[in-house]
Amino acid sequence: MKRHAVYLLLLLALSGAVGNTLYRQHRAQRQLNAQLLEMSDLLLSENADAEQAAEGTVKSIHAAVQKNQNKPAELAVLAEAENLNIRADSLVHTLRAHTEKLLLATHNPGVLLNLSHANETEAVAQQLGSQHPAYLNLRQQLAALTDTLRKLHPHTTQRLKAPTFEGQTLAVAMATLAELESEVRTAEAIALRHLAAQIGASRMAEGQVALASAESNMVAPGELYRARLIWSKVLKPRPAGLQMRCNGQLIPVGADMIGRVRLVAARRPGPATWTGTIRFNQNGRDTTFQVRVPYRVVRR
Repeated sequence: MKRHAVYLLLLLALSGAVGNTLYRQHRAQRQLNAQLLEMSDLLLSENADAEQAAEGTVKSIHAAVQKNQNKPAELAVLAEAENLNIRADSLVHTLRAHTEKLLLATHNPGVLLNLSHANETEAVAQQLGSQHPAYLNLRQQLAALTDTLRKLHPHTTQRLKAPTFEGQTLAVAMATLAELESEVRTAEAIALRHLAAQIGASRMAEGQVALASAESNMVAPGELYRARLIWSKVLKPRPAGLQMRCNGQLIPVGADMIGRVRLVAARRPGPATWTGTIRFNQNGRDTTFQVRVPYRVVRR
């Protein structure tokens, strides 16, 4: 009888341990989904600002061309800038359409932060599976825009690649689409700056925004996190005293005014952020921009 009682106690303890583990896993998944959706919402807001900045840049290039009496070579540059903006807008429209279709397929109202069925994978696979026509079309659009960027700026390292959606949950797919849109807008901003320099547009004024583009928003504990910190005032030459920092530490800045971010991820899994700071001197005044970039440490 004692042995049976011991077995019963062990069975109850094991059941309790399994139940507790499942509960913790479920709670961790809920927290991860909430953080992914918050990140998606933040990226979409920043992408909207980047879209307006791109439109303003094209208008400023147009104004500079007119001021220079519509020289044929500069009109050609303007046409390239306008075409790039149209193609970027078209690609962003495709990404937003995929987001809306996924929300509709999972019976969501369109508000990311109140997303239901966040762990749904079937709808993602049905719409963005590797052999689905919509996914193949997305790959073609990304490849075409990459080719355009390289033709406009032969020395660019920008390459837009279609991520894999196989097996992804709805929450991860939302974050992936928002991140891809951010990469498109970042690449567009860099190319527009290059085009603006060709027509001597350094005197033009326009909006300024700090952008960050990460290789991935998920990183394993202790792994090297890589990103680029970008000052997207694309119609100005390199400002005096330009410095960029990541979490207070100076980082190298290339001739393209892009800072190379490298930091070792925390040892413990969970949400994390890094802070990018851009400082320079503008018209004799010290100016500072700052951006907080969320990422997540996950076990692999």
